[in-house]
Amino acid sequence: MRFYLRLICFSFALLYGLQIPAFVQIYSVIVDARLTEAEQNLAGFQQTADLHFDGDMLEMIEYYQTHADKLIEQTGENIRQIHQSVMRLKQQQQHLSQSEVKAAWYVLTQYNSPIWQQAQSKYNYQIQFSPVVISWGISIALLSLVAIDLIYALLLIMFALVKPKRIATQ
Repeated sequence: MRFYLRLICFSFALLYGLQIPAFVQIYSVIVDARLTEAEQNLAGFQQTADLHFDGDMLEMIEYYQTHADKLIEQTGENIRQIHQSVMRLKQQQQHLSQSEVKAAWYVLTQYNSPIWQQAQSKYNYQIQFSPVVISWGISIALLSLVAIDLIYALLLIMFALVKPKRIATQ
């Protein structure tokens, strides 16, 4: 029975591991698309900053936000939000351009973000086999089996140490 449980765990872990590269790819595509859109939204404001503030976007944002006119002040806040969005997305893009393991770990830690949710809704759970996908699947499956075996061994050791002592009867 234990063999079959291990085999089932291995199978589920293998299927999970096979999904990781494709999900990271979709997440990365969404980040790239959002970054392109945010940079396009910021481009006109960057031209204004280049003309009047020597290219310093932050100085222009501060000028707008401290202006007496509420409309210009609100425009400054909108520009600041777009600018921060571009900076955040560039930072995410840097995380995703690292090694495959670091990129996968980064995506895993972003499970609560809107980009994760969008990637999950767009993901179709089809496995496209390649050497990278196969290595991910086997690695996750083997690591899961090792973890399960270690937990099982620790539980056996714990219960072996806690055995009640028998009192000798005379």
